[in-house]
Amino acid sequence: MIFGNGFRSTAILFVGWLAAQLGWEIRSEKNAGRIELENSDGETVRIQLQEKGDDAPIASFTAQSHGIEFQVTQAECGDLLEVCRSKLGEVPARQVLPSSENDPVKLMSEELMRGGPHHVYLRAVEKVRELL
Repeated sequence: MIFGNGFRSTAILFVGWLAAQLGWEIRSEKNAGRIELENSDGETVRIQLQEKGDDAPIASFTAQSHGIEFQVTQAECGDLLEVCRSKLGEVPARQVLPSSENDPVKLMSEELMRGGPHHVYLRAVEKVRELL
């Protein structure tokens, strides 16, 4: 995962959200460059963290498993996401999807207007509390 300068906590919260959604457990101590998790099969999942640039809180996320790669990146125009999936070594099939704003205050305001803190956020924070 590549995240913007000063957005480490955003990247860690994204890892927490991913872990909560997939039922994974954090297995590593605080580490600037990597987070280790354990998936539901007991296998280790490693997420590399790289702080780079000032454009987006999370510039890209790439996942690789069993010869398949899935990638989400910020499109050059800035308001779209480029999503692709491919087998390693093949030309990826790309799709462009709309992106939401990168305004955390607006996001939290919208969530609170829906009736309070959403359980998705609470589960994500609980997963990574020790890393923040």
